[in-house]
Amino acid sequence: MTAQSGRVKFRHSFIDPKTIGTCNTICLVGDVNNDGFLDVVIGSYSETPIDEGYLVWYEYPNWKRHLVARANLEAGGVLVDVNRDGRLDVVAGQPYYERELYWFENPPNPTDNWVRHIIDNSFQKYHDQAVGDLDNDGEDEMVVASQVSRVLVYYDIPPDPTVSPWP
Repeated sequence: MTAQSGRVKFRHSFIDPKTIGTCNTICLVGDVNNDGFLDVVIGSYSETPIDEGYLVWYEYPNWKRHLVARANLEAGGVLVDVNRDGRLDVVAGQPYYERELYWFENPPNPTDNWVRHIIDNSFQKYHDQAVGDLDNDGEDEMVVASQVSRVLVYYDIPPDPTVSPWP
């Protein structure tokens, strides 16, 4: 992107000419490896629950692809430091045919295996997540929309986020 005469000019480039799947549903941007540069996270789902989609992150500047997990994930997702360790984790939920909402724990070396934790399994088709201090207590809460269940809920991020379900 360059600025010329007050205009913004964009340059098209490929991060990955052969993406992780045909149902790519999540696109998040954040500093996954804490190097000061923005990385890209992509998630997908399989059209049948028999197979699993992928959750990957692309490392700036060469866009090297790293596997986070195999999982079927619906549109949405959010990058947030769930366990307060200084690293961005991924929160995302399953599509219409499943019921689990996850957070994927970013390890000290984000190229290593990430651990999948279940936040809740009360609803179906977790479409969109957001983070913010909803109740003005100085702590972030997780806001989640579930289309099939037709609810909008929020979760307090517990002191031990590995406990399931979250309040």
